Amino acid sequence: LLGYWLGNGSIRRPELCSGSYKGDMDFSFVSSQILKAGYFESRSVFFDRGSSNHRLGQDFEVDLFFESVWDRKHIPSKYLRASIDQRISLLRGLMDSDGYYGENNHVEFCSMTKELADNVIELVRTLGERPTLTSGRATLNGEDYGEKYRIKWRPSLFNPFSLPRKAKNFIPPEAQALRLRHR
Repeated sequence: LLGYWLGNGSIRRPELCSGSYKGDMDFSFVSSQILKAGYFESRSVFFDRGSSNHRLGQDFEVDLFFESVWDRKHIPSKYLRASIDQRISLLRGLMDSDGYYGENNHVEFCSMTKELADNVIELVRTLGERPTLTSGRATLNGEDYGEKYRIKWRPSLFNPFSLPRKAKNFIPPEAQALRLRHR
């Protein structure tokens, strides 16, 4: 949930946006993840264009404050040193919100926050992957919104997505498929 908030959360509110792609399915998935993490939604809104906002209770706001991410989106160092399962879960939240599955089994994460991009690079490397970082301009309808940072890699050890519409597109490399069968 922290990873998802870092990608699609409001920096000064305990609020998440579940995107505009097949919103009803994403909405349900994000709602289930909120409950699974032990939080509740004080309000949720589903918009005509397919996106939705999930407003979480004050307990989530307090947790964001105590994790020092309120007002500054970054991955606290204790999360970069957590167990492998916890780091994979954090990465999946980030990828479910701001990640993309591309050609040739490459995935990418995009952020306009340099510190968060640097943290994601470190997180992915701690999981045995080899990401690269590039930067460019973020534009929409010809308007420049500033610098953006893209982390790209070809996952070899695990599916970096948990959101069903993204996870189903991931095809594990042959070597990964063999490792997964022997677990």
